[in-house]
Amino acid sequence: MIRRLVLAAMLALSAITVVSAQSNIVEQREALFKAMNREVRPVGAMLKGETAFDAAKVQAALDLVIKNAQVLPTMFPAGSQDGSEALPVVWERNDEFKALFAKLGDEAAKAKVAITDDASLKANFPNVLRACGNCHQTFRKKS
Repeated sequence: MIRRLVLAAMLALSAITVVSAQSNIVEQREALFKAMNREVRPVGAMLKGETAFDAAKVQAALDLVIKNAQVLPTMFPAGSQDGSEALPVVWERNDEFKALFAKLGDEAAKAKVAITDDASLKANFPNVLRACGNCHQTFRKKS
């Protein structure tokens, strides 16, 4: 009887750990997306002419996009959909999903080299935004 209780307790603890780990990975990846949004938002204001061009802010935003584009594809393990804005298609078409992150990283790396002033920002940063938005079209729940 005691063995059964111990086994049941261990199984319950194991299930709680799995759920907690999945919740944690969702929170971690959402934090990375939010950080990118915070860094990119001021660059968007520059694109609209609402604020002056600031090379340091642009480069910082691009650095974070490049870094997160490498890390984020690893943060969608099977079963980590609950509590997430990710659609099931993330796991059904995972190779395509990961390729979009690679494209995002590539576009950000190209923009990082190319952007030196307001004109080059306007010519290059929209490619980064499009690469980011492409993922939202198919793989993210509409808000």
